[in-house]
Amino acid sequence: MNHLRGIRHAGIRDLDVSRRGNPAVGRREHCMFGSIGMPELIIIMVIALIIFGPRKLPELGRSLGKSIGEFKKASNELRSTLDEEIRIEDQRDKADAIRAEQDTAIAAAAPPPPVTPAPPAGETVNPTTGSDPVA
Repeated sequence: MNHLRGIRHAGIRDLDVSRRGNPAVGRREHCMFGSIGMPELIIIMVIALIIFGPRKLPELGRSLGKSIGEFKKASNELRSTLDEEIRIEDQRDKADAIRAEQDTAIAAAAPPPPVTPAPPAGETVNPTTGSDPVA
């Protein structure tokens, strides 16, 4: 717990590591906006009730819920599309690697083409047989 020394100052409580081993449980962070607790939520709800009124508030809540649901659906579709593209690309890479490996194995296993000796200087080769000198 040496790395947690000096964390105790205004607005930050001591870490409670006893709850399921999670050091974030029971900790209030001191950052730009902070975490929204129950008192803050009640104040936001009262302000929303005053601004929009009791008749408009359920409608706004429904539309906000639908918007959040559509956003989650779109983000899940995007994530699945990206995962699918990554999977396809990996399959292509594996297929290319296998193909290259097979090509090198075939090239290594193929016997070299037979070498025919060149005719001695001054002799011509019979084009039909390829080996007898033409007289």
